[in-house]
Amino acid sequence: MTIKNGIPFLLLFILCREHLHGQTPADKLFSDQMPLEMSLKISISKIKDAKKDSIYLLHRLYYRQSPGPYDSIQVDLKGRGNFRFRECYFPPLWIRIKNKDAKGTVFEGNKKLKLVLPCYTR
Repeated sequence: MTIKNGIPFLLLFILCREHLHGQTPADKLFSDQMPLEMSLKISISKIKDAKKDSIYLLHRLYYRQSPGPYDSIQVDLKGRGNFRFRECYFPPLWIRIKNKDAKGTVFEGNKKLKLVLPCYTR
């Protein structure tokens, strides 16, 4: 993740889930235990300001599941929570994904996800 002020931050997720009996499209994201490399360019101040108005901001989420080029989808981001939102530099986020944007991707079937980043104090 690259933040507006130039602090580079690579975010790797290990998305885990117990063994799935019948996979639905939403299970694609959580069925694999391999890290999902993702990248966002966001303005922390815009995210924090938007939370006051309860609006989502349009962004592009870049991801790759294996070595190779990044894929991307359009997402909407909004700050969430209270304590971490106030006390941490990186706010926790809601990621909202439209069905048409997620179709055919690892995000298919997931409309709204929570993203929590490390809590660096100001």
